[in-house]
Amino acid sequence: MSVRPSDEIIKKAREIDMMRRLKQKPTNQIPEIREIQKSLRIIEMRMDIINRKLDRLLEQKVSKDMKDVHRRILSLLNSWMNTESLSKALGYSQEYVSRKMAELKAMGKVHEKKVGKNIYYKSAD
Repeated sequence: MSVRPSDEIIKKAREIDMMRRLKQKPTNQIPEIREIQKSLRIIEMRMDIINRKLDRLLEQKVSKDMKDVHRRILSLLNSWMNTESLSKALGYSQEYVSRKMAELKAMGKVHEKKVGKNIYYKSAD
């Protein structure tokens, strides 16, 4: 079975919708309507597969980027550092580094100590 171009399917679907709105029944187009419905289902299935693949790719990219940032931060934490000095060394905003430090702390990858109002971090390894 061949799949019709989506523009043609959309055009036919609009015609059918218009007939329904006018309370007219399609006359001799029943087999054609079934073909259009079949083609629409195939397109929907293909779009669903494409969307799932895109979601997986995006998830992998985000995961890889996060791992790279965590690795870069941990490589700098041989001694106690605060988020300000880390952000300057990495070229990221202090807020971003602070969020990443919270993630690393939750993973148990860093130790934290407070000195006055400042918080310092060091690699737990």
